[in-house]
Amino acid sequence: MAGDLYRSLWRGALLFSILLTVVGCSGRKYYSPEQLPEELVAHPQVNPRGLDLSKLAASSLGNDKITPGDRLEVTISAGLTKDDIITVPVGVDDHGNIQLPEIPKPIQVGGFRLDEAERLIAVSCVHSGLYISPTVSVTMKERRLNTVSVLGAVNKQGIVKLPRTACDLLSVLAEAGGLSDDAGTTIEVRSNVPIGNTNGEPDRIAGKLDAATLQAGHSMPIRSNADRAAGGSHSTKIDLVSATQDGSTFGYNIPDGSTVIVEQRVPQPITVQGRVRFPGVQEYPTTHSLRLLDAIALGGGVSSPVASRVIVIRPNPADAEHPVVVKTSLNKAKHSNAANVMLAPGDTVYVEQTPATVLLDAVQIIRFAFGASLGTLL
Repeated sequence: MAGDLYRSLWRGALLFSILLTVVGCSGRKYYSPEQLPEELVAHPQVNPRGLDLSKLAASSLGNDKITPGDRLEVTISAGLTKDDIITVPVGVDDHGNIQLPEIPKPIQVGGFRLDEAERLIAVSCVHSGLYISPTVSVTMKERRLNTVSVLGAVNKQGIVKLPRTACDLLSVLAEAGGLSDDAGTTIEVRSNVPIGNTNGEPDRIAGKLDAATLQAGHSMPIRSNADRAAGGSHSTKIDLVSATQDGSTFGYNIPDGSTVIVEQRVPQPITVQGRVRFPGVQEYPTTHSLRLLDAIALGGGVSSPVASRVIVIRPNPADAEHPVVVKTSLNKAKHSNAANVMLAPGDTVYVEQTPATVLLDAVQIIRFAFGASLGTLL
């Protein structure tokens, strides 16, 4: 009786394994990892937190220099009595000028140090005929702050305020708590004026970054022609990989009223199915890439010691109805980086049933049934 059961199960397993082999080899097109076209290859995930973001810092404008929007206090003394001393609070206008009482012409102080502004004011006082040899003192009372909105994948979204002389992209990100774990590699800056460096050269920066980006194989739209023609809202998209790998440091000054949006990366999960211990959906990490063996580990490892054949099913951007199928094996993946396929978000990893796994399952069933039969006879 036990022998008949053994032979019956063995014949069934053998027929099933032959059928599985025939079906598995019929009609379906597979790629090997080496044959996969470049446009379908998954590329490593870049963690922007590991990039050298120091190149996002603009050259210092000089914190001791006067800029538009600053508030100054000017003291002028004729050197005779205390009554000859006047102290006037003044604001620096958008052109870098200040206006003092009794002096008809505005005085250009923007871009100068405080001691240089003192000499300029003294000269203006003499030229106006108010003083013969005045002593001038200029004190910085309040620096103008740029207000910037920071959104997206940063640790502290909201409004940040920084001195105009130190309002570069790196400082803005630092003030917002830095990039979060789910940050992508693209940052968009929206403002009412072009984004420039300390020398006010937005087009040179954009062109340079764009060339570097194209060489690196990334896309980075800078500013549309419509935006340029309108002269209103400007949008600059910065690819962090290209910006930090470029050979020079030019940085980005962020104008007052700008909005900085850090790309938030939410990759599609992967699915692990077939002969694994815990089949199901697994999150794709935002900070690093996954390979085939990583996915198998997330699925608890293979459920059969002889399971090795694996297919990776990848969505086809050119044909949604016919996904890309990559055929490899765990045995090869353990010894070859190419066979240990780099996975893309949205991939499905399927550890296949094979004649070897079917036969091993049959043997285990037969052993169990034979043991149960012996127990009944005894």
